[in-house]
Amino acid sequence: MPGLPAVAAAALLVAGCTTTSATPVDATAAPTDAAPGPFCAQWRVMVGLQPDDVDGGRVEEVRAAARELARIGTPGDIPRSAREGFVRYVAALSVLTEEQARDGAAAPLGDVTAALGLAVSDGGDLAAVRDYGAGTCFS
Repeated sequence: MPGLPAVAAAALLVAGCTTTSATPVDATAAPTDAAPGPFCAQWRVMVGLQPDDVDGGRVEEVRAAARELARIGTPGDIPRSAREGFVRYVAALSVLTEEQARDGAAAPLGDVTAALGLAVSDGGDLAAVRDYGAGTCFS
């Protein structure tokens, strides 16, 4: 099932370990009435970004994609827990550093399932947004 890219999950796990001059996107203000089409188009972009993509200096692409996802927002039918995961996901990716991308791609926690398994233990909002994106955009 398509989910959060491995680099996103790794970035969430190592957030705060590496500083960046970028300011995290505050996606709490992102629209809550997005049409499913634009949301899904950008969700597919995010899901398609893999650790190998950012390892070659494409970290800014990931940041820009996260900012665009925040600009689009979420459809109105997104469950609250998934919306909370969306906010965390966008914030973490909007300040992703090359070091975090490299560490996430190389570490065992770069595996999406393992990383999301850890996220489930702290409330499951990342799993909720993963499931929402998969169900809305890939079914």
